[in-house]
This record gives sequence, C-alpha cells and structure tokens, in this order.
Amino acid sequence: MTRIIASSIVVLCCSLCALSQSEPSIRPYESAVVQCQIMFESIRWFGPNNKEIIPDDKKYSYNPSSGTLNITHVGESDLGQFGCQNTLINNSEIFPAKLKAIVSPLVPRLQKSYNQVVGDTVTVKCTAWGSVPLWISWFKSKDKESLDENVTSSARPLNMTSYHVASELVIANVSFDSYAYYICVAINQGGNHSGFTNIRVKGKLAPLWPFIGICVEIVILVIIIVVYEKRKSQQDQEDQAKEKADFQSNANDHKGGENVRCRK
Repeated sequence: MTRIIASSIVVLCCSLCALSQSEPSIRPYESAVVQCQIMFESIRWFGPNNKEIIPDDKKYSYNPSSGTLNITHVGESDLGQFGCQNTLINNSEIFPAKLKAIVSPLVPRLQKSYNQVVGDTVTVKCTAWGSVPLWISWFKSKDKESLDENVTSSARPLNMTSYHVASELVIANVSFDSYAYYICVAINQGGNHSGFTNIRVKGKLAPLWPFIGICVEIVILVIIIVVYEKRKSQQDQEDQAKEKADFQSNANDHKGGENVRCRK
C-alpha cells in the first residue's frame, strides 16, 4: 500500500514536471532569475506586491546585458507576477516579467502533537507555499516514514491567497485507532514536501487516574494501619493475660510456702 501511494506521488510530480521542461525547478530559498519580456537599456523592477525592487547585491542584483533580475534566495514574497519598466521614458508601461523557475512547495512545521480524549473531534491545519498549481494530500502512518493510508477525504480546503494553499484534516469521534502520525504532503510541478504531526488518544477516565491512584494509596494505607493496630491489640491482650497468669502462679507459690513454715 505504501509503495503504491509513494509511487503515485512520484508519477504525478514527474508528469507535471514534463509539462514545463523549459523552466527549472528550485527549492525554496534557492537562487532564481526573473526575465523581462522586453530589453531596455535601463530598467526599474517591481515585485509581486507592486513594490519597487532596489537591487542591492544582497538578495536582488540586476544583469544589464541579459535584462534579468537575479534573486539570491527565493522566499514567499517572490511568488507572483513581477514587472519591469523602461526608466528612460516617463510613465512608460510596466511590462510583466516572469520568474524563470518553478518553486517546489514548502510545508512549514506542523504542531508537534495533539493530546485527545476518546470521542473528541480534532482539527489539524497544514499550509504550503510554492508555484501554482499546488495540491495538498493527507496520509496516516504508524511510523511517520511510510504513507500507510490516504485520508485526504477527511480534509477540507481553505481559501488562501495566490501561491498559498491550506487544508484542514478533521477527525471526528476520535478513537484509539486514531492514534498515529498524520502527514501533510504538498505537491506541485517542482516536486513535493511534507510535514507531520502526532495524535495521541487517551481514554475518557484518563484525567481521573491520578485521583483514583491517590485514593487507592490512601485506602491501602488505612487497611495497613487497621490490620497493624488490630494485631497489636491482640498481642497486648495476650501479653496481659500471660502476665496475669504468671502473677497468679507466683501468688499461689508464695502462699504454699507460708503453710509449710507454719507446720514446722
């Protein structure tokens, strides 16, 4: 089952990559190039948020000979439509520029674990960013290394901005069978990336176990004290009876001695 699912993801990614062979695939925070559609002697650059980009050699640098903008490390703010403008002409048209790469998806770290009680409903949220189109699938696993069961049918998509996708996995009426790792896999033309969380399940009486344990300890302690006191009382009674018998025996012996002396 695991191999089939994993293979299907690889096949899907490969088939998507085949559609855009002219565009290289890069990982988030790797370098990339933005190409202006028209060559100008002097260019102003605008980012996806329509804010002007000032090449500073730290993140952005401009190559006049090729009319390209080099990005040192591609981040979330670099996903979208760039623009270029001829600065030699006042109020010239801003032409669209294209990021010459497909940014593979990145899934930020999910919450480490969820502690649930049998019968609860748990919601796990996963977000991803990268070049669109971008999809999210959910899998259930016992060891977080394999994709044992596809549970995407229990998830619901969320409305997100461009280049961002989010999904919520909803598990209603949690049972002990729900105890597992849940893996969020984001897929686009550039590849895939995943994150995982662990759902722990406890019984409904779990919160009472510490209190029950204390009560049991108290009951056992009381029983020990009662048994000890009872045995001690019995021992005291036996000692008193023995002392009384010894006293009476000594008294009889003493009385018999007096009678013997009287006959002399």
